[in-house]
Amino acid sequence: MKTKQVYASKRKKHKRLLKYGAVTLAIIISSILIFTLLFPPSRPYYPNPNTFYFNAAIVDHLSLTAPNQTFAQTAATILQNGGFTVDYYSGEKVNVELYRNLSKHNYGIIILRVHSALAPENKPPVALFTSELVDINKYKLEILFDQLHGAGFIPYEEGDPLYFCILPKFVSDCIRETFENTIIIAMGCNTLTYTDMAEAFIYKGAKVYIGWSDR
Repeated sequence: MKTKQVYASKRKKHKRLLKYGAVTLAIIISSILIFTLLFPPSRPYYPNPNTFYFNAAIVDHLSLTAPNQTFAQTAATILQNGGFTVDYYSGEKVNVELYRNLSKHNYGIIILRVHSALAPENKPPVALFTSELVDINKYKLEILFDQLHGAGFIPYEEGDPLYFCILPKFVSDCIRETFENTIIIAMGCNTLTYTDMAEAFIYKGAKVYIGWSDR
């Protein structure tokens, strides 16, 4: 079974993300903490609308291709100083099942430091990379229903590795449980050029989705 489209991401473009570094993230997280304390989340759709969990996840897929230990340590310290417990997922742990089970851990904040890309010709949907190589014998239904596609890095040549990447339909249809007022910080390229990924996370219960509108 072949994936229907091949997404692509340029590794070098993530150098721009590194320039933002820990300072930008510190501002974002500090603002979020203040917002959370001043405006407690309320979402009547859920059984516990006022619940906000002080657990955080740093999903550091880029640790394999653009490692930045200072970023990871600083982000973890900021969160811990704000009263959060922090789980860190290095790049080799970022697979399809990690995304599928993210909502089960009751994270209040999830930082997705991951490669991401748009469909060919820079069209939606947005795709978030995993480190899991495409295997035609796995996830056949998810591929069939446009929940997973194959993703590669530019310049892509025949025979280069392809990795599974999750699409908005995966978030809305395949992620187990729901997020309870979770704040999603999606640091990859073009994660908010289009709103499809943001809408999928909000549909699953996220309170806030923060992304990049460029590369």
